[in-house]
Amino acid sequence: LVGGRGVGFDFAGVVEDVPPGVSTFKRGDAVYGTVPIAHGSFAQFVKTPLHQIAHKPAHLSFAEAAALPLVGITAVQALTQSNSLKPGEHLLLIGASGGVGHVAIQVAKALGARVTAVCSGRNSALVSQLGADFLVDYTAGETAIKRQLDVAVQKVGRPFDLCLDCVFSFESKDQQIPYESLVRENNLLQGKYVTIGGGTPDWLRAGVRRTLGFNLFPKDRELFWIVFPHTSEALAQLAAWADAGKLRPRVASEVPLEIGAVRQAFANLHGRRVVGKQVLRV
Repeated sequence: LVGGRGVGFDFAGVVEDVPPGVSTFKRGDAVYGTVPIAHGSFAQFVKTPLHQIAHKPAHLSFAEAAALPLVGITAVQALTQSNSLKPGEHLLLIGASGGVGHVAIQVAKALGARVTAVCSGRNSALVSQLGADFLVDYTAGETAIKRQLDVAVQKVGRPFDLCLDCVFSFESKDQQIPYESLVRENNLLQGKYVTIGGGTPDWLRAGVRRTLGFNLFPKDRELFWIVFPHTSEALAQLAAWADAGKLRPRVASEVPLEIGAVRQAFANLHGRRVVGKQVLRV
């Protein structure tokens, strides 16, 4: 517990017990999913609603399955339910080697989209392997980034239809490169610019949209906030893609359930250099 609240959302494991009358799952089934907010998944046993789990992808290990739910649901909702990315459309993905980013590449490709992925040069081989059509090395500087984006747009023959920025947050270190102005001012984006992080004003707008249904964002920009509960359908879709060989999360490391190891894992996460996902092994 941290401040009296449970830590962790994702999990994968084996069913220990189910409520009376439930036929979709039984004791011994391999499942994966998320727990309700503040309940915490960093534990030997978790209790969660049926609408937040699905059968574990048969082609993924338990560690890989545990790495998938939160980032996978985020990618599915952001690209399909919120923005309807279509086959043949062009996605600009910023932060392509991180937790959400490396799964979003594969989700976008499964949807039939073209993907231009922004990452560091040292992660370009992985990102290319995941299916990115074009790569942009953010360490090359703004002028080079703009040139690489121009090339991607020219080769695809259309501007970006959607941008999913998995880097932008309230912290200054995540705002060092002005990606939004780069694509807007150079007419490289004809659709919406979506972030999964931001400052207080954006979170307030997202909160109003989520609770009251009023959209206070400009029509071409939004902060995406994952929607819970009832995520079993998205989990089932992710499992289908995984079992079809179209999706596999990358496990950066497996961490034992020990205080020191968990603290180090969080330090690694806040350092913004984790490629893929860290998984806690119980």
